[in-house]
Amino acid sequence: MPVSEVIVTLEDVLYIFGLPIDGEVVTGWTDSSHDFLVTQNLAIFGSEPEVSSSSKSYIKLS
Repeated sequence: MPVSEVIVTLEDVLYIFGLPIDGEVVTGWTDSSHDFLVTQNLAIFGSEPEVSSSSKSYIKLS
């Protein structure tokens, strides 16, 4: 099987994340502060986010 590029479509978002892809557009600023991310992670996943030791540019959610 050859390796090539993949484009994620809105339909993919629907199936992968279960997020609605129809309705009103969501735009605007979001709060990406550390405290906000920790609070949201606790509310959604029930645990604090684990910061990757190899990179500080993302938060490990698993």
